[in-house]
Amino acid sequence: MSTAETFLQALGEHHAIVAADLPIEALLSDLTRSCRGSWPGLPIDEDLFARHLARHMSVGAIDAEAFARIHGPDLYLACGCALGVGAAIAEFRRCYGPVIASSAGRLNREPWFVEETTQLLHQKLLVSSDGATPRIAEYSGRGPLEAWVRVAATRMAIDLRRKEAGSDSQDENLLDEVSAGVDPELDYIRLRHGDDFLAAFREAFSRLSSRERNVLRLHVLDGLDIGRIGAVYHVHRATVARWIARSRDTIVSECHKILIERLGATDSEVDSLVRFVRSHVQVNLVEVLTTGVDKVAESSR
Repeated sequence: MSTAETFLQALGEHHAIVAADLPIEALLSDLTRSCRGSWPGLPIDEDLFARHLARHMSVGAIDAEAFARIHGPDLYLACGCALGVGAAIAEFRRCYGPVIASSAGRLNREPWFVEETTQLLHQKLLVSSDGATPRIAEYSGRGPLEAWVRVAATRMAIDLRRKEAGSDSQDENLLDEVSAGVDPELDYIRLRHGDDFLAAFREAFSRLSSRERNVLRLHVLDGLDIGRIGAVYHVHRATVARWIARSRDTIVSECHKILIERLGATDSEVDSLVRFVRSHVQVNLVEVLTTGVDKVAESSR
């Protein structure tokens, strides 16, 4: 079986739609050549990479533009890491170690904190747990791997700082945590509408007031509890708790409206989208806040 046939077979497993007369063989060859040019020392089997690529390209129609949008070398490296290729893991540590350290350092510059965040994230992304594929396999190639790693590192650093600070459960519950379990329906929604969701989330966040965005920044990114935020605004901690809860609900409702308008989803997908939005508030707030989108939105108001 050729690599192109392997790719098409994998796409078929995901019920992807392939454009007619698409030169799959040539497109795969060009993409693989580009990847190996970027990572000449990574011996990744072509068929394994083709299946990995198919998994992440199975959302929407498969055409030449879909191939052009893929961050091929980044996906190739992530594939190697997911397969446990030692050279790929070494390159990941070399290239993205500074990204992880920088992200952790934004929250706490103490060497021990940066090192602990780095070790925890390496364990989470690169090591198989209970036979499951390493989490780096979830990187889709739809955006730069550096940005994906930065978000993961920031999320890990926030979790570590809250753990070390002994944040009380009341404060921890003010923002939704990412669901720890695996929900196949939500995973399908993520794969099918991931880019649309992130764009909708950014827009929903931009609709918050300046104070609402600043309070979320203080709580999520700076790690301030509701008592300290209350001192900043000269209000009771319960008021801050209500502000955060209301902002979270506003993001969910606005994001839901935007998605329904743009996607034309079915009734069952609407219910799934609502659950998806609620379960991903925290991680997407981290991404929005660390990429400066809130500042852009603030200047446009």
